[in-house]
This record gives sequence, C-alpha cells and structure tokens, in this order.
Amino acid sequence: MSPKQKRPAHALWWAVSVLLVIAGIVGIVFAPHSQPKGPTLSVPIGEVSLPPSGVVVTSATVPTSTTTTTILTTPAVSSSPSTTTRPANAAIGTTGMTSTTVLARSSHAKSPPPTYVAKPIKRSRPIHLSIPRLGLSVPLSQLGLNKNGTVSVPSSFSVPGWYRGAQAPGQLGSAVILGHVDNHHGPAVFYHLDSLSLGNRIDITLQDGKKLQFAVIGVRQYQKTTFPDKLVYGPRNYPALQLVTCGGFFDSATGHYLSNIVVFSALVKS
Repeated sequence: MSPKQKRPAHALWWAVSVLLVIAGIVGIVFAPHSQPKGPTLSVPIGEVSLPPSGVVVTSATVPTSTTTTTILTTPAVSSSPSTTTRPANAAIGTTGMTSTTVLARSSHAKSPPPTYVAKPIKRSRPIHLSIPRLGLSVPLSQLGLNKNGTVSVPSSFSVPGWYRGAQAPGQLGSAVILGHVDNHHGPAVFYHLDSLSLGNRIDITLQDGKKLQFAVIGVRQYQKTTFPDKLVYGPRNYPALQLVTCGGFFDSATGHYLSNIVVFSALVKS
C-alpha cells in the first residue's frame, strides 16, 4: 500500500482526536460545578434548649405585635434520669433551668391559657410517631450502636428509629429519633423535617398506651464533621425529644449528605 493510500486514515484519526479534545473542554466548562443539594435550613429557627427565663416564645402561639405573658415558678421536676448507655461520642453537659417552662401566649389574644411543660414520666418504649404538620404517621423501630460506637441508622427508609441507648420520650433528658431523608427512589420519611416551625406538634405513642405531645422549640443544621453530640444526646432537666435526619450538600463520591438537620422539642402534654 502506497503512502498516498494511508493519508486518509491518518487524517480521520487526527480529526477524531481533535473532536474528542474539544468535547472534553466543553464538558469541563459547561458541566455543573456545584454539589447536589437536599433539604437544607437557610436560617436557624428558635432555641436548641429552653431559655433561662423559663419561657418558650413560639410563632405558632404568640401573635405578631402583641405582648407575651411570662410565668415563672419553682421547677416541678425533681427526679433524676435513669442510667442508660450513651454513644461513645455523646458526652454529658447542659445547664439547668431556673423555673418551670411555659409556652407563652399573648395576654391580648383570644387563646387558651399558657401550657406548662409536662412532668417527666416513667420509661416506656415509643412505638408510633405522628407529625400532623407533615401529614406523617408511622411506626417506630429501635436502634442500637455500631461496632465503632456510633448510633446505627434505620434499616427502613419509611420507618424512623428510636435510639434505645438514650432516654425514652417523656423521660427527663434527651430522647432521640433518627430517620432517612431520601434514597435513589425519592424522598424518605424525614424528607420534610426542615420545614417544621416553632410550636408544631410531635406526637408519640408509647408501648404502655400513653400518648405524648411535644412542641418544636428549635430547628438546626450541623455539618457532620462537627455534629454536637452533647447537645443532641446529652441530658436535660426537662423531657426533650430530638429528631435527626440528613440534609445539605450531597457528596456523590461517598453517597452521603454532609450535614444533619435536627429538630428540638419539649414535652407539653402526657
């Protein structure tokens, strides 16, 4: 075969190479550089624990441009939390309240009187969770610890789990429920957790038949690298319930979200 017959094949190879280089450059320039993003909280909401004044002011119970009524009393809680096993990375430490906590309402509004935070009750396994604001009503599983000391995650994307190594909902201290935010099929049970507002209800049914009602006092988003274990799993001097899920930016390389969304709530009815 003569050199003249080889030139067309060589030219074609060169043209294909140039096109591939151009395509690569175009892909780099126009490919999205931002990470996928899931549910996120742009602004922190409320408090992560009850304020020293002993009053929780919520947008759901206090009308705009009105005054609130503060009711301070001697703490009604005198019992101590039962001994439980906590995650290795969940140390102890929160400060105490100086008064009984209430959800304050405007003295000028036509509404029921202030609701006191309920007294703690004895331990019983939570079996059902309901969040009316989200239209959510689901059973609860139980969660333990992984071999590395971290809390395990629910095996089902539609059923959240209560960490049995901490307090049960209604006990003095922190009860914690974890749920998935989504999977490759779409939203999971806690996908809309970031949309909860102050005062929204969280209802828990216990195995002993008691029905508890919690009120949202705060919503926060934390990076997983600086997750506040003490704040979420540590003791409190009122019956608290924290709901935890994932959110923020999604790391495609690891298949995990980089942040957690945490809803803080206090028991108001038992």
